[in-house]
Amino acid sequence: MRLPQRIGDYTLLEQLGAGSFGTVYRARIEGDLGFSQQVAVKLVDSGRARARPNVITSLADEAQFLARLNHPNIVAVRRFVRVDHEFLGEAHLMEMELVRGAPLSRLLRKVDEVGTRLPVDAALSLLLEGVDALVYAHDLKDADGKGIGLVHRDLKPDNLLVSHDGRLKVLDFGIAWAEDRIATTTATGLAKGTPQYMSPEQARGEPADPRSDLYALGAIAFECITGHRYVSPPQGGRVELPVIIMAVATTTFEGRVDVLEKALVAPEPVGRAIDPNRARGIIELLGRMLAPNIEERPASAALLAHDLEELCSAWKPHLGRRYLRTAIDGIIEPVTDPHADTMDRELNLTLSERADFDSFREAFNVGAVGPTRMAPPGLREGEGQGPGGPKVLAIVLVGAALLALGILAIIGPQDRGTDSPEPAADAVVDAAEVEDEPRAEIMPEPVTEEAEPEPTRAPEPEPTPERRTPAPRVEPSTPASRIEPAPTPAPQPTIPSPVWPKLSHTPPAPYMLPATLTISVRLEGGSVDCEPEVLIRPVMPSPIQFTRTAMASAGTSAWSATMALPYGEGWNVGAEYYFRCCQDGSCGAGLRNQANPFRVDKNPF
Repeated sequence: MRLPQRIGDYTLLEQLGAGSFGTVYRARIEGDLGFSQQVAVKLVDSGRARARPNVITSLADEAQFLARLNHPNIVAVRRFVRVDHEFLGEAHLMEMELVRGAPLSRLLRKVDEVGTRLPVDAALSLLLEGVDALVYAHDLKDADGKGIGLVHRDLKPDNLLVSHDGRLKVLDFGIAWAEDRIATTTATGLAKGTPQYMSPEQARGEPADPRSDLYALGAIAFECITGHRYVSPPQGGRVELPVIIMAVATTTFEGRVDVLEKALVAPEPVGRAIDPNRARGIIELLGRMLAPNIEERPASAALLAHDLEELCSAWKPHLGRRYLRTAIDGIIEPVTDPHADTMDRELNLTLSERADFDSFREAFNVGAVGPTRMAPPGLREGEGQGPGGPKVLAIVLVGAALLALGILAIIGPQDRGTDSPEPAADAVVDAAEVEDEPRAEIMPEPVTEEAEPEPTRAPEPEPTPERRTPAPRVEPSTPASRIEPAPTPAPQPTIPSPVWPKLSHTPPAPYMLPATLTISVRLEGGSVDCEPEVLIRPVMPSPIQFTRTAMASAGTSAWSATMALPYGEGWNVGAEYYFRCCQDGSCGAGLRNQANPFRVDKNPF
């Protein structure tokens, strides 16, 4: 479909994805009086709707049901509408909350491309919010207070969105429920779901219950921490569905725990070098979530949430959310509306042509100074104002006031004598005059001095010898040598001045936390054998002192320093640094300074 495309009240702007029932678009909905809002719209495939009319009925029921879900970690569904289109004919759309972010699957691919992994704090942050969404959905009740038994049944990284503020949003909650109303199983008897993330009971075609979602969420957490899927895809050859189903049925946590433990405990770069006692809590929790036997998993999402919160008390999920926010901002593209710029220009043009708006703006700019008469319609600020305009009048009044104050300041000392009468008790100007008194005594002195060289005065020197006696008179015949430095410089020994070397530097590439950052500098020329050092600090909202780090020789004229940058406060934005070269406590060479340092940013992935 060619975009943008108008369908009913919606203008489709950008395709976001495609599902089993249709295509999802970013759209703009418009209303009266210039109302506009961007939403996500799922456009049902018209051909499939005609071939299977019950699809529309099921999606309408689904939208009505999902509109009841109101949770910050679940993508909201707002309404389901039917519209008539000149080309599509009868079309059906489901309006949903638009989440500015990216699927977790895309984030994991980007992390893998740069050769790193999500921090454990970030994985736990996602797990916390995912479990919280399941607690809400699994406990949802109908109007009679009876549990609905809502199960997602298709949790996977593609259905988990990470928003621009680093929070998790569960997508398609209820899609599997709606599909089951149409066809409960496929031709092979396999329940709906994504094979590599479905639970063993789903793979066997058994009914899913809330604990099936816990298994899927555990598999996603395993992938976030290790960078590997919990159910390994078959190596080589064509991957067929029965083969994947067999892998799901035969995969056990005991067979995969070594991958998880290595990712947590092993030293860098293979693992994260976490203390084994600290990592044991994560291993035990995921082992319970991924138990093949459904009875061995946590009995409910609420019980799992309790255990998970106790586990996360020893970690920092809020730092993980900060990492996710930075990472997602480096993935998502700016949301643009092809009509927004045109609409803004039209709105500005309309406002600028309104005479009453211009008049109000003119009166507002003048304020209380001058008359409050409105400017004629069509005049812009500063146009059509003659000498008698309000702004000129304001300037004249202010200038007159300043001149009067200056005159009072100059003549003030002459009027204040011992015989002067006492000021009235209500003379509020008295305090200002007393404050200006010392200034009035000093100001006349430079004024008289500046008035002396004026060309209108007589050329004869004034009879003020006391002013001219301190300085010797310079006759016109005085030789120019008198003006030059009088003493002849004594011969200096021919000792060459020390020359400090010049420093050059190539900034390093953006780093990935946790990481080791290597900064190098090169010394060229000079006669001083100095040792360079780098002063570095993390980029923070509040200033932090630079820390001096000595550099080691890395070959001819090359020096380098390697620093470990931990994941956490400070280094998660970037680093600032500069160089100096010192000898015996004296630093005579440098490159940049603390007011203008070098900067290396953290890679958002």
